[in-house]
Amino acid sequence: MLENSSMSFKHGKLSDMIMKELMSKILVGEYKPDDFLPTEEVLCKMYNVSRASVREAIKGLEERGFVERQQGIGIKVINKSVEVASTSLRTMILRSNASQMELLEVRKIIELQTAKLAAERSEEKDLRLLKETIEIMNSKKTTDFQYVENDLAFHMLVAKASKNKILESILKALKPLLKEAIELTLTNNSRPEITMNFHKKILKQIIDKNPEGAKKCMEQHLDATEKMIKAALTMTTQINNNPY
Repeated sequence: MLENSSMSFKHGKLSDMIMKELMSKILVGEYKPDDFLPTEEVLCKMYNVSRASVREAIKGLEERGFVERQQGIGIKVINKSVEVASTSLRTMILRSNASQMELLEVRKIIELQTAKLAAERSEEKDLRLLKETIEIMNSKKTTDFQYVENDLAFHMLVAKASKNKILESILKALKPLLKEAIELTLTNNSRPEITMNFHKKILKQIIDKNPEGAKKCMEQHLDATEKMIKAALTMTTQINNNPY
């Protein structure tokens, strides 16, 4: 039990203590996903605190993806901590004005590993979805928008096929910059996958359960992407600097 206090400067401390205790109970499984926490009234009695302290604690849990308040029903335990962390990381990346070259450095760390793990852990459903993205990208009917969306989807699906939720979440956080990178490779209406077949090569290694082969093909893909992006950025700079 937490001691009640009417001193306002302790209000924040009390709510933090309640939040941490409830979080601990969720993490050890005392409250499982889809369970409901005790009502605010019950929590107030449990911890001997004001309703304001309880509401602050619940708000903290909501922000961290542990619970959601369902109007007229109660406070439901959920498991969205990974999504919340990914969103926070995405916000930090966008606010940092990271460059495409910085993105590529990170992609070479993450995506070589996701490709390798996908070759070890992918399931039939993963392979089917990966094949679908390549088919759409190679279709003559595909618009540039569809091409970009499916190029992006391929990389997300490889991360998902790695069965590593942390790697998948980090790549999700990079999606805005990753999409921008893909759009840069479409300069002059070229579609790299149609002529270079990078995704096809990566997928073949994943299907063949060849981790090192998948890693190598992803490395070749990202090296080529780096060259294309540098060329596109140089061209853009030249156009912007040309007064005529």
